[in-house]
Amino acid sequence: MRPIPEVVFQHFRRPHNKGAMKDPSGTGVVDGRSKDSKLKMHIRLDADQNVDEAKFETKRDRASDAPLSMLTCHIKGKSLPELEAMTVEEFGAVYELFGEQVPMLLLAYEALQATIANVKGLPNPFAFEGGVVCTCVTVREGRLRRVIRERELKNLSEVQHWTRACTGCRSCRPEVERIIREEQQAV
Repeated sequence: MRPIPEVVFQHFRRPHNKGAMKDPSGTGVVDGRSKDSKLKMHIRLDADQNVDEAKFETKRDRASDAPLSMLTCHIKGKSLPELEAMTVEEFGAVYELFGEQVPMLLLAYEALQATIANVKGLPNPFAFEGGVVCTCVTVREGRLRRVIRERELKNLSEVQHWTRACTGCRSCRPEVERIIREEQQAV
């Protein structure tokens, strides 16, 4: 396992771009990692439709400050098509995060996707993800199913890695395993 790059700790200790934004071009909101936690991202586009400013807010999820800080720094000056084309792996590579470290960026990346949808006048793709399956880190059923399909996850270990579901008290394990089986049968 590679050590987490120092830049992640720098963004955690002193997050950049944290706070509300007046008159954003778009705002996206996703669930954080604990009950009632939220991650909110704002972007403002310039006349050429490039990101002029990016900010974020967190409610009850301090662990997401570093990924959101890194992301808001990275996207400045980028166009909407560039943001839409960016993958979470490409975002991780910018900060030398690879493999097992990339999932720490996933919620920030989803906040960006929700923000892009808002800019384009589309509904938040993460707004209706169903009931909470894992209460320890607030993972909803729809999120589990979506990540299993998108990442072609095959087992509990992979689901834990990408979603953090079933990494706390583990009382959700039967439900998570059932969802994994159902998604594998649907393929």
